Amino acid sequence: MESGMDERDQWIIQALQFDGRASFERIGRAVGLPAQTVARRYQRLRADRTVRVVGRSPYWAVGATPWLLRIQCTPDRADRIALALAERTATTWVRTSGGGEIVCGLRAGSPEEEENLLTRLDRTPRVVGFTAYCILHRFRAGRAPWRGWPAPLDPAAVALLTADQPPTPHPAAPDRAEPTGRGQPADPPQDSGRRRRPELTPVDLHILAELGVDGRTPVSDLAARVGVSESAVRRRLRALQEAGVLHFEVDFDPRAVGMRTEAMLWLTVPPSALAEVGDTLAGHPDVSFAAATSGPVPLAVSLLLPDLSAVYAHLTGTVGALPAVSRADTTIFARTWKRQGGPPLSGVPRRSPG
Repeated sequence: MESGMDERDQWIIQALQFDGRASFERIGRAVGLPAQTVARRYQRLRADRTVRVVGRSPYWAVGATPWLLRIQCTPDRADRIALALAERTATTWVRTSGGGEIVCGLRAGSPEEEENLLTRLDRTPRVVGFTAYCILHRFRAGRAPWRGWPAPLDPAAVALLTADQPPTPHPAAPDRAEPTGRGQPADPPQDSGRRRRPELTPVDLHILAELGVDGRTPVSDLAARVGVSESAVRRRLRALQEAGVLHFEVDFDPRAVGMRTEAMLWLTVPPSALAEVGDTLAGHPDVSFAAATSGPVPLAVSLLLPDLSAVYAHLTGTVGALPAVSRADTTIFARTWKRQGGPPLSGVPRRSPG
């Protein structure tokens, strides 16, 4: 659905990118609108499935393994296989190209879950091949938002929204201390130099699951669903954020702001230049995701752009200006079946996995 967002809608969504649980009153002060107007506009956008806020946990914190899958299948079965993948809880997003290629994110909670899905893919009729890329490092991860908005938020509003946020460690910190990609080393833990998985209680896991569906679920509702007091929920929310176990991301339909073309670049870069190239591209307004990966291609980059000519301009101008990139393969997506771990978008028929 291409409902379209005017500049006030865009300001509200950008405010949520900086603080996903900011009150409507605080957002209103930042963007110059009454709280009731902010609430009405957000509820409309969420009801249209144009925007939603989701609570996310870094992979290291919950013992999951992040993967990108490139699946080649015959064009007549691509939609059916993509829909079956979208309905699996292990997939975080699913998109298809027009030529029978499916690309999806996989968040395997255990080696058994990972092996089960890959084995089923290998046995699925009309799947002619697939490649699995383990995500080794995500550049510009966490709260850094997509910056290609046609109506960017005023810096003063950003300062107001970020003034009182809890001090959060880098949410995508790896198991081992390593460079952050900004020329500064990550702060190592005080013990052996390894970041250990936190001890999460059943209450923590329940809270994270609820926020993974709706990151703006009120504290009162969380308390009722989890079975603890509201004050306990507030304490756990702050503790999870301060430990880097919980952050909030805004998932929005890019077509609503004129970004009708989504593409993935698969870039060949030598290891010596991987951090520099990944960090450079991750900071570009066209880029929504950039990660170092295992497998035959070491760098995967996702683009949000208005049209195909903009993809060409990005390839020849931005990527072409980086001498370390020796090869660039491009996947143009024709359809999105799932975003950020949620249900298929409006207009996608529901069907049990076959």
